[in-house]
Amino acid sequence: MAFDIVIDAIPYLEAQPFFDRNIFILVDVLRTSSTIITALANGAQRVVAVGDIEEAKTIAKEFEGAILAGERFGVEIPTFDLNNSPAKLSKSDVKNKTIVLTTTNGTRAINAIKPFAKEILIGALINTYAVANVAKTLANKYRTNVTILAVGRIGKFAIEDWIGAGLIASRFEINQLTERAKSAAIYANYDQNKIKSFIESSETGERLKSFKNIEDIEYCSKANLTDVVPIFSNGAFVKFEQV
Repeated sequence: MAFDIVIDAIPYLEAQPFFDRNIFILVDVLRTSSTIITALANGAQRVVAVGDIEEAKTIAKEFEGAILAGERFGVEIPTFDLNNSPAKLSKSDVKNKTIVLTTTNGTRAINAIKPFAKEILIGALINTYAVANVAKTLANKYRTNVTILAVGRIGKFAIEDWIGAGLIASRFEINQLTERAKSAAIYANYDQNKIKSFIESSETGERLKSFKNIEDIEYCSKANLTDVVPIFSNGAFVKFEQV
């Protein structure tokens, strides 16, 4: 018989209670989650998420042909191979490669929840259905609950991550959702035709527009582009079916 899963949604990283041994779905729509998903969908072997720039450089030396990718406050890091741009990740850039990624918010959030999580999955708009299905499978396997973490922006609420968390939450039965998860699901599904405009007008969206980066906003606003679900395993994110 299936376990009675409880689905919670946490609206940002800072000052939130984490629930020990849950399945965590980390949602950073603009852009860490979308980048990790896209890298693996385009054939990357693994993505190593690192909080610190110098640490990223050190770890990259451990993998032959590793690609350094990342940003700080939306700006590409000097000497790195790639920015944190999912729309510009090509198969030729990443196929069969190890990507070492460091970002302003997303990779820090990953490191923050490692001590609490039974499993860590990466979710975004581009894999909403798939990540919810994998979370259901794992929650029943381990008989534990699911926490959807909307990462936010530098410790603050971010509308794009709450939308992503809500769309994922809405894939579960309504009686499984906490009040927070229900509110996220209702909000995200109120008018799906406006999702792109909400994301574009978010603080992060406005910052990307200031860099003339409309491509990432458009790409990250699309739902269910892929069925790839990254899962944390042996220090890196890999496709779920590889585990």
